[in-house]
Amino acid sequence: MSSQVAQKMKDEEGFYYPHNIDFRGRAYPMPPHLNHLGSDLCRGVLEFAEGRPLRSPGLRWLKIQLANLYAGGVDKLSYEGRLAFTENHLEDIFDSADRPLEGSRWWLQAEDPFQCLAVCINLTEALRSPSPETVLSHIPIHQDGSCNGFQHYAALGRDTVTSTAIDEMFEAARAIMRWFGECAKIITAENETVRWTTPLGLPVVKTSLQTLSLQRETDKVVVRRQRTAFPPNFIHSLDGCHMMMTAVTCKRAGLCFAGVVHDSFWTHACDVDKLNKILREKFVELYAQPILENLLESFEKSFPHLDFPPLPERGDLDLKVVLDSPSIDERFLQNRVSSQGLSSVLESTLCWEALNDVALGRGDY
Repeated sequence: MSSQVAQKMKDEEGFYYPHNIDFRGRAYPMPPHLNHLGSDLCRGVLEFAEGRPLRSPGLRWLKIQLANLYAGGVDKLSYEGRLAFTENHLEDIFDSADRPLEGSRWWLQAEDPFQCLAVCINLTEALRSPSPETVLSHIPIHQDGSCNGFQHYAALGRDTVTSTAIDEMFEAARAIMRWFGECAKIITAENETVRWTTPLGLPVVKTSLQTLSLQRETDKVVVRRQRTAFPPNFIHSLDGCHMMMTAVTCKRAGLCFAGVVHDSFWTHACDVDKLNKILREKFVELYAQPILENLLESFEKSFPHLDFPPLPERGDLDLKVVLDSPSIDERFLQNRVSSQGLSSVLESTLCWEALNDVALGRGDY
């Protein structure tokens, strides 16, 4: 179906993707079969309608993008290592662009082969040009956002990770999550649902619209579901805010922008450095707000008869250090473990800590 849609749309000068936002403020494209949240094939045939000259920074980022898409450990190298990988495989890249099916098919070895092939074609065109930096590029270059749970918990807790022990790693994050769980427990004890307003002013409440239910509905709030869903949903509402803030600023700055699953942001190769700067500035701007204080205040106003626990203690990290960091992750991780590893631990262990504590009799929250 994706290839059929692509075939139908290939002669259009350009088209837009209308988006829906879910109840947390995360945005998703409405067309189901061909969009930038889709498979490697979908992403490989999509490009920005507007082409922009690569210039020197764009040529560098196009080479890095190729290494990232090839992956297989190459994407974990330093930027210089990734650039060296691309330079060492120029003959393979040219062959892939010239003879994608008849040649050695080097591009098929990539983890994202169709996106890799698209970059091979654009990079070949640029490197064979007498003026590579003036070649137009439509290729979206991917940049990591701030959108895994660890980064958001670390920013809320103003905490840097300085320990290599898993049990000590997430002290601030654990405290915040326990506070979330305790607040949810207090609210649901009154048969009320947890609701809040994001820093952008979006009211967040879980609703069910246009659904067919084959079970008997009751007015009773499902306590366990509220307590386990609230922490990740709150964090997701914050990464939705960060994406929206980034998108608006990119629009004002004249950058083409696409957000992908809220952890990867796309723009032209020549504008990657500008996007990186905006990503950091909006992250700092978001967390300069008293987010937890505002959340507690909203709970106390909505439920004045309930007593909520005090906010957990937090560190004294100055978030402005993020502005000068090569990546947002680096300032929180201090190079102890990889961002991907921390995110995986967070999602698989920390997010379910409350439920596990109850099951194992270690706590009542």
